[in-house]
Amino acid sequence: SACGNQHFRRGQAMAAAEARAETETEASGDGAIKLLIQPNVAALAQLRVLDLRRAGLDALPDSLSHCQRIVRLDVGGNALRDLPESLASLSELKILFAAGAQ
Repeated sequence: SACGNQHFRRGQAMAAAEARAETETEASGDGAIKLLIQPNVAALAQLRVLDLRRAGLDALPDSLSHCQRIVRLDVGGNALRDLPESLASLSELKILFAAGAQ
């Protein structure tokens, strides 16, 4: 029936949206901070771009080391005194923005 097909398509769309959320490759703002504070290792491992610009951080969380596929990291505008040595283990990291960090 038409109603049954509509329900099936809606279910497919919801499943696709959930799959996209599990494989997001970019995170920024509050979502990025929440992801790092309450780490979902699988989600962090998929990240390619992480924007923590002006996030009010004075240190980068240890969970950042789970971002093994990250290519671009923006930590500018935070009160960071130094960058953790664990950044060196992020072998795919190509672009690091730290402008305005203290």
